[in-house]
Amino acid sequence: MVAIGSFNPRLLSPQWFYSQKLISEKEFDQSSKNINILARTVVSFPIGDTQFEASLDRLQLSGTLLAESQIKDLTLSIFSLLEHTPVSGLGVNRAIHFDVGTEANQAEMLNRLYQSTYFNGLMGSSGLASIAVVDWMPGTDPKAERRMITIQPSVRVPFGIYVEVNHHFGTGDEKPLDLATVVSRLAESWDRILQDTKKLAEDVVKDS
Repeated sequence: MVAIGSFNPRLLSPQWFYSQKLISEKEFDQSSKNINILARTVVSFPIGDTQFEASLDRLQLSGTLLAESQIKDLTLSIFSLLEHTPVSGLGVNRAIHFDVGTEANQAEMLNRLYQSTYFNGLMGSSGLASIAVVDWMPGTDPKAERRMITIQPSVRVPFGIYVEVNHHFGTGDEKPLDLATVVSRLAESWDRILQDTKKLAEDVVKDS
C-alpha cells in the first residue's frame, strides 16, 4: 500500500503505533530495535512481517504474502486515526515475479505484448523495457478509482516476467481524499481487490 500526501515521519514512530494499540509489545520491541531515521524526514522500521516507511509526502506498507492481512489492518487503522491528514492518492499494489522458464519463453511473451515492427522501422532492433496500461474500471469514477498494470522483464528472476497491478484511489487533482469514504470502501473491498489484482497479473502471463 502506498499513500501520497503530507505526513509527519517523526510522529509515525513505533511508540505512536504502540500507544494507539496498533501493534503488540513484541512488535514494538522489534520495531524500536530496527528503526532507521534519515535526516528526520524519512522513517522506516519493520512491524512483524510488514515494512513501514514514511517520508514527508509518502507513506508505504509493504511485505510478502505473509503480511497481507497485517497490511490491510494497519492501513485501515492508520487512516482511520489520521482521517484529517491531507492524502491525495492511495494505492493497493500487488507485484509478482513469474518464472517462465527460458529466455525464449520470456521473449515470446513480451513480444506478444509489444509489436516491434513499427519501432524497428524507427530505431533498428528494439524490445520491451516496460509497458503500462490503465483500466478505467466500469461503474467507477475514473478520476476516483482505476487500475494500472505494469509489465516488464524481471530483474529478480532469470528470464522472468514482472507484473505489478496498482488499484488506485484518487481525486484526479491535488485535492485531498475523503479518507473516511476511502477507508470504508477499502474495508468492504480490500480482499476482492487483492484477489482481482492477483488474477489479472496471472492472466496477463497466461495469455501472453
